[in-house]
Amino acid sequence: MDWFWHDGHLSWPLFAVLVYTSLIVLGGDLVWRTTSGSTRKLALLVALVWLLGVVCIYGLAVF
Repeated sequence: MDWFWHDGHLSWPLFAVLVYTSLIVLGGDLVWRTTSGSTRKLALLVALVWLLGVVCIYGLAVF
């Protein structure tokens, strides 16, 4: 199984990253619209949560 393709189809790790990324973007937008605070801190927090999730997805795909 390749990380990007499996039997001519999009593999589940890449699909999971795409879905996870869209959910993180939507969640970050919701937090940005409903709270007041530094945009830089919010962007850093969203980036760290996204990176942690991608590392977890990669770990599940490899092991």
